[in-house]
Amino acid sequence: MLSTESFLELLRLLPNDKRNKLLSNSKLKQYSIDGYRNLKYAPLKVLSVHAVKSHLFCETFLSLVVDEYNCLTPKDAQTFSIEEYPGILAYYLKCGLDVAPIEKRYNELIRETENETVLNPIEEQVKHNMIMKKYLGYVLKQNLYYYNFYPVFTVDNEITKIESPATEFPQKGNINLSSQLYAQHKCSDVFRANQVALIEFSEEDLSENRRGDQLNQTERKLDVDDLYNRNRIHRLKDIDLFPVVHLATKLDFSGSANLILEDNIQNSEDVFVEEEGLLYGPYKVDANHQIKVLKSSNGTIQCWRPKMSKTLDECCLRFDIDIGKYVLRSNLEMFYRDVLSEEELLQSFVRTLKDKRDLNSPEAVVK
Repeated sequence: MLSTESFLELLRLLPNDKRNKLLSNSKLKQYSIDGYRNLKYAPLKVLSVHAVKSHLFCETFLSLVVDEYNCLTPKDAQTFSIEEYPGILAYYLKCGLDVAPIEKRYNELIRETENETVLNPIEEQVKHNMIMKKYLGYVLKQNLYYYNFYPVFTVDNEITKIESPATEFPQKGNINLSSQLYAQHKCSDVFRANQVALIEFSEEDLSENRRGDQLNQTERKLDVDDLYNRNRIHRLKDIDLFPVVHLATKLDFSGSANLILEDNIQNSEDVFVEEEGLLYGPYKVDANHQIKVLKSSNGTIQCWRPKMSKTLDECCLRFDIDIGKYVLRSNLEMFYRDVLSEEELLQSFVRTLKDKRDLNSPEAVVK
């Protein structure tokens, strides 16, 4: 039986243009995946799982790959080139053959190529430009339809501040977020004015931002519709980052509504509430821009404080304009705080005494 890992490896080996061409083939239209307008927009991992679950999809796609590579067969196992490897791998997977022999030859070819090939500076730059990076920044609304994105940090295994945004994204250190008229609503759904965003793109995704023959001050732009369809716009909580908010009144633990003061927070967003040097949450913001906080059955509430000797400010990220603080949960440690009021404590004490009296009174038990 074909494994998810084997099919994922085939998808990774196929050049992007060839993979997209094959996934757009009319023979695959009936094997759609929920949430993706076109199969070529689905992440590789999703495609590989889908293939393993759908025998017909897998068989059809493998046949398309074999045909694309001119029907390579086992006789080519000792003579294929690096470029032909995806075709013969697809043939082996389709026929249920042992892929170990061809994997061995492919790895030998890769080692030979690495030893022989030294990229020239231009090739190195092209390779560098193809690298996808996650950029964390903020969005400023410029007019009715268009927004500009200001990258402030890059996100990898750690979050690193961009030292010179104006150099990396001339002239103003920002990127125009554009979309076609029919897709303007996507821009509005994904971005709001003064909203922090996490966008993944490479150098090749950027194009010149022109008005006629004139280059705009924001020199480059990204296609929002394309990014949206390729799942390149991420949620902040995917990197363990949450907005820090403040409330109009003191935090209420009774389940009543607590109004948030910050106006750049979206509905359904998870937030931390700051009060008296502690953070509470995360809580979800409702359509009325409010949160509701409920204590546990034993009267405690989940709280967070800085790890080690850090201050709360050291756990947060700040941006170039006043759009609030964002906290890295990985910099915090959780604990539980007792928030029972004096009245609730008294009522609890009375209930305990009553329960104890009833247990010591046989007539009460009989009743």
